[in-house]
Amino acid sequence: MTRPRTNRVAAPLWIAAGAALLAGLAHAIGLERFTGALASTAPERLAPFLVLTTSVVALYALRWKIVHEAIDGGSPLSLGRLFRIRAAGQAAGTLLPPAVISGDAARIVLAHRSGLSARSAALGVAIDRLLELSANAVAGPVYVAVFALHSSGFGRPVAWIAGGMAVGASALALFYLFAFRGGRGLSTVLRGETMAPLRRHLEDAETGFRGFLRTPAFRRALLLSLAIEVVVVAEFHALFRAFGVPVPLPTVLASLVGLGAAYLAPVPAGLGTLEATQVGVVTLGGGNADLGLAVGLLIRLRETLWLVAGGLCLYAEGASFAAIGRAPAPRDSGNTSAIEPNE
Repeated sequence: MTRPRTNRVAAPLWIAAGAALLAGLAHAIGLERFTGALASTAPERLAPFLVLTTSVVALYALRWKIVHEAIDGGSPLSLGRLFRIRAAGQAAGTLLPPAVISGDAARIVLAHRSGLSARSAALGVAIDRLLELSANAVAGPVYVAVFALHSSGFGRPVAWIAGGMAVGASALALFYLFAFRGGRGLSTVLRGETMAPLRRHLEDAETGFRGFLRTPAFRRALLLSLAIEVVVVAEFHALFRAFGVPVPLPTVLASLVGLGAAYLAPVPAGLGTLEATQVGVVTLGGGNADLGLAVGLLIRLRETLWLVAGGLCLYAEGASFAAIGRAPAPRDSGNTSAIEPNE
């Protein structure tokens, strides 16, 4: 399967637009604070950040392992293998927009190539992603609310954003309750013979997800997801501290929300949009634009670190970014799930 020609044309255009935005920010604001931060840091000050950022990916892999122990009745892949696949998917999601879809597609392909059935690989990634979104839905409104209390003059608009995110979190909680009680979702909407194959896949996924919700693994994985949010905050705080960039905790929290928003744009690696978002966040928090650009560029260093590390993991798995981008969705009819529906 090859990519559509329009995608081949659009990607360079988006990259050019992002690069132009980043160049404009650097010209208008200046890079003095960022270059000063690079010059003043010492290798030993980076150690806490490196430990924390590696721990975050390791915890992601551990959560994914917990999911597969439940849906497969065992541990088909080692924690180290899941770590490499997770890092590779994170790199693919950074480089190949749309970020979340590309990263998850890469994980499914690599997990399938590592011996999981296509059904198990896809269901495991879907559940793992839903757990991550659930933790984001809980933490996001809290982060924005803390930032709103800290931001003078912008409290009310930011509070409205936090309120909207809280509504989304409530909707997600209702979805969990609906699924736990045995409700069926999209599979009931699809009608007709042409939709039958897709409907069967969705019914199978919904059955597997309902089964997972009834296991102790769900509670462990959800609690781990919330704990990961705390470690991520510590990771970014350590990143800014390593380079001597003064970023108060409320702004660190808002930066995390801004990082997620930046990757909604169809720009590979969030080029330009990531930095612009951080300039806006820091400015809203009462900081200067040059501080915001320094924050954005330090986050860019962190993303580049994992882009390189994930790329190495991808090649270690015998694949490449180009191969992942061209790979069709794996298909098989195997059902290796150890979870049976408990109706």
